[in-house]
Amino acid sequence: MKVLLIMLSMTLLMGSACKSVDPDEQALKALAEHFASSVEKGNKAAFKAGLHLDYADRFGHDRNTITDRVFLIVSEMKNLDVEVVGLQIEELDAEHGYARLFFKVKLHGDGLPRGYAWEEIRRRNIVINARKAEGYWTAIKGDLGIDLMGAIF
Repeated sequence: MKVLLIMLSMTLLMGSACKSVDPDEQALKALAEHFASSVEKGNKAAFKAGLHLDYADRFGHDRNTITDRVFLIVSEMKNLDVEVVGLQIEELDAEHGYARLFFKVKLHGDGLPRGYAWEEIRRRNIVINARKAEGYWTAIKGDLGIDLMGAIF
């Protein structure tokens, strides 16, 4: 009986430790990885699906233009691997559905990223403001630290 109580206690402790993982933090990490995976696979539709319908940034990009420009940067690379580095989640307010993500990306593959934009992007943190609606987190605003409009060509 004593052994059973000890095993039950350990199971409860282990179960409560596993539940300490915040589902919103996990979803936000998955969102960053979703963007990386979409770029790796060349899947513009999936990338765009992670962007809020009202996505906008300070340079005037919307869902369509940011998607096109991100994919243009990597358009000359083959065997692409996109690595999310140093992901930090700040200002997480699950009750109001708001969070900010900060991270860098590393590109690995054959060929080079297109344009000088990549040199700036890899030095700076990417900042994403995320919103949660209907149970899903999406990027509503992003800042790559540079205007991609003229920086690719």
